[in-house]
Amino acid sequence: MAVSAELPRLQPCPSVSVPPPRQGFAAPGWRPPLTRLQAGNFRARIFGGARFRRFLTAIDSGDSAGGHLALMALIRLHQAGLPKPALTLGLSPWTDVGRRGESQFGNDPYDLVQGYMTLQFANWLKGGQVLSDAELSPICQDFHDLGPIYLQAGGKEILVDMIRDFAATVAAQGGRVRLDVWTNMNHEFHAYGEYLPESRDALARLCEAIAWALGQPNWFGTDACTEYDYLMG
Repeated sequence: MAVSAELPRLQPCPSVSVPPPRQGFAAPGWRPPLTRLQAGNFRARIFGGARFRRFLTAIDSGDSAGGHLALMALIRLHQAGLPKPALTLGLSPWTDVGRRGESQFGNDPYDLVQGYMTLQFANWLKGGQVLSDAELSPICQDFHDLGPIYLQAGGKEILVDMIRDFAATVAAQGGRVRLDVWTNMNHEFHAYGEYLPESRDALARLCEAIAWALGQPNWFGTDACTEYDYLMG
């Protein structure tokens, strides 16, 4: 389940989804999402001018590998001189395509995804091209002055250590970031929906974050799950 795809239903907001290629990220003829968004015919056909601008001032979000995509898209928007989103959401985001942290393999017994999978996904992402882990990893990019980033993770997921490292890195760069971690949850625990109090809480906080970013009257503060809070700048 792509949790981010459900966010407009939970908290209506301007949004758009650009799917990856069916053959893999490095498929022949496929261009990164931002390149596709910049193409004039794509922009006119899908967004129609005003809708495109509306998207760029709204919410950038993704979960798991989609979280990686959302963070890297934020970098590309900046490089292209395009407006930054009001908020970037990363739900259990993949922030380093290499090896990082004990949890990447140490949390295998608790998670639905396994550490070895991240390395295989990285190979597929490179697609046989000469690309370094640093080039493809959000944690190796500069997120200073790119707008607020709100991250959520499970304390028992394999990616939690790299997500913590990413939050610390963004904070050290002077970026605006908050990380909430639910101690006993696994990767993308949000998919449990209404079945668990932790997933209900996480989804509610996502709605609060979106409302806050869009300037709606709302409380969006820290709580017991918050490990890093540099969101307000």
